[in-house]
Amino acid sequence: MRPGASRMMRYFVLLDESIQLCQPPTFLGHDAGAWYVDLISIVEDGDIIEVTDRDIDVIVPGPGRPYRVVDLHEFGDAIESGEHTVEDAIEALRAFQAFLDTHLNAPDGSPGPWPDFPPKAIEVLVGVAVRRGPASR
Repeated sequence: MRPGASRMMRYFVLLDESIQLCQPPTFLGHDAGAWYVDLISIVEDGDIIEVTDRDIDVIVPGPGRPYRVVDLHEFGDAIESGEHTVEDAIEALRAFQAFLDTHLNAPDGSPGPWPDFPPKAIEVLVGVAVRRGPASR
């Protein structure tokens, strides 16, 4: 656990992009403050939203350092075992590429600041103080 970090971790779900983001308090050293991004599937049923990890993740460190794609072997294993169908895999890869191109890849391919990361869509939420309820004390 990072010194001074809370054990509380917030997740931000971008429903239209099939992406979930968080900043794990357990990231230490050069990864402290990095974002962990999960590709997810989302099923909405009335008031219930079911979120399932799709096994492709990205670690996005601070500015000036490259992002890292991780867990592709888990994605391959899930396809091989039948957990993900070929259609699911196609949809997942397209969503993942769209996320990378929108938020992390510069249009001209140059290194430098990310075009939109952390996404502007969560900017106002990142700074919101979280009140801990009785069950989390």
